[in-house]
Amino acid sequence: FFFKKLKEIYNVNVVADIFALDAGTIKRMKSDHIQMDRIIQDIEHFIDEDKPDIIDYREFENPYEEKYGDSWEAAMSQTHKFASITCVTKLIEWIVDSSKLMFHGTTHEDDWVFYHDALSQLTAKDTIDWMKTKGYHNRWITPLNKLHQDQADLKRYCHRPVGDHPENMPWDNSLNQDVHVSVAKHVMMTSFLEEGDERKFSMSTPKRLSSAYRRILDPATGVSPSSCRIIHDVNLVFDSLMNIHKNKGVKDQRIKRVGKRWDPSVEETRGGRREKKSSAYYSERIVDLHQ
Repeated sequence: FFFKKLKEIYNVNVVADIFALDAGTIKRMKSDHIQMDRIIQDIEHFIDEDKPDIIDYREFENPYEEKYGDSWEAAMSQTHKFASITCVTKLIEWIVDSSKLMFHGTTHEDDWVFYHDALSQLTAKDTIDWMKTKGYHNRWITPLNKLHQDQADLKRYCHRPVGDHPENMPWDNSLNQDVHVSVAKHVMMTSFLEEGDERKFSMSTPKRLSSAYRRILDPATGVSPSSCRIIHDVNLVFDSLMNIHKNKGVKDQRIKRVGKRWDPSVEETRGGRREKKSSAYYSERIVDLHQ
């Protein structure tokens, strides 16, 4: 707006136009809250300096590193294209740091491990090499008995989790949904509270939606997912792994999917009268209330 006013009202397009202004015009500009004294002072400070060379950073292999030096990753992460993206290394660093903190002072302080299913970003060669250089890879629970090592079409699964289907990842399988249900119920049960009440939960704007989820998930004061639900669903992972073992390394085809994961061939019956069944999901998930 400032430069638009200079251009449209006072016809200032270049630095030379500022020095051509008469005293009366400068006085009117000051009355428009344009700090002309400061502008002229800044211009005079730089006027004797050489114009910097024009550098097209796009020509370099890593434009951001060339422009910002060692802080190039931080600068790139602030751009609109990357602001909503997190590098997988940050996820791994968070897992490791959180695990260290959790097991500090316990009998497993030095031999703790973490589990995560086979995200493609985690199993990428560059990621694995990076994890090994940082000493993180030996903390990740992976197959240790040379599974599929001698099979040409399956040996790429050696020393890594086999897949990323939700039965092998509690968050994907059910705990995410626990959080969604908890947030929805808190919004419903606090809907009568006045705007501005700090106890109120709302999803009416992106900012309020983010606040609601962060309050529910807060490590100290949050209520979902509960410890008992986390333990319960983590134990289900081992049930899934045993099913894969019983199926000789293949996932249990009896497990039904929704959306892209749904395989209609596993349906036992089609058509006919449908009876509404009680939802075991909601009866098993008792939502604690946020204080």
